[in-house]
Amino acid sequence: MNEDLVIPRVPDLACSLRGLAVSTEVEAASARGLIGWVNRLGYRAIALDGTHPELRARSLDRSARRDLAASLKRSQLGLSGVDVFVPAEHFADREHADRAIAAVHGAIELARELGSLGAGSDAVVCFALPDEPVEGVESEIAAQAERLDVSVAVVRRDVTGLERAVDVDALIDAGVEPAERIAKGCAQVRWGGPRPDRRVDLMPIAGAFAMSGGGSFAVDLSHGRDVQATAERALDAWSKLALFG
Repeated sequence: MNEDLVIPRVPDLACSLRGLAVSTEVEAASARGLIGWVNRLGYRAIALDGTHPELRARSLDRSARRDLAASLKRSQLGLSGVDVFVPAEHFADREHADRAIAAVHGAIELARELGSLGAGSDAVVCFALPDEPVEGVESEIAAQAERLDVSVAVVRRDVTGLERAVDVDALIDAGVEPAERIAKGCAQVRWGGPRPDRRVDLMPIAGAFAMSGGGSFAVDLSHGRDVQATAERALDAWSKLALFG
């Protein structure tokens, strides 16, 4: 690590619930159980999985949203984001695009309402788009984001009217220095956590993120193995950054 680099602010590292409901390494699949699992690991921020059956916006009435916000606050977990990774190809097919747009719109509304209930006012809604979505998809989502004043970020793509989410692992695989891309501005950084076959220097990445004013930094365990150990190692590595902040 480069200990000469001073990080202005190290935000809480968030743990994304994306994909954890189907992981055989996590003892609970319910929304409440997953929130408890993240809390027991020692995280203080969370990104909800907006595709989880119990966390889909259309499944949550006003009372359920109040309960969810209260559960996050009891667990001392700040809401860092709402992931809504419906299959990207659905946005390229008119047969599925309307439903996919509705899922993102619902996630935006959910983030806004949970924020108003005190769960966290700076949550970033994150999703993926194909290279050629159906005409109007991007503008419809951008309009909803602006209307409700919610940060909405697209991973791995630059889209007019929407913000950027940077995937650290994808950049490294492509031979791109993540800190350089992050320094250009982003709403969210996503990282798969420490892996035995890949060394990631978090110091310049976190420094570039803090300097850029990014909104959230999330560990996405959806593509990994040894999920709990990876989550623990990620939090340990992140906590050490605070020593130099």
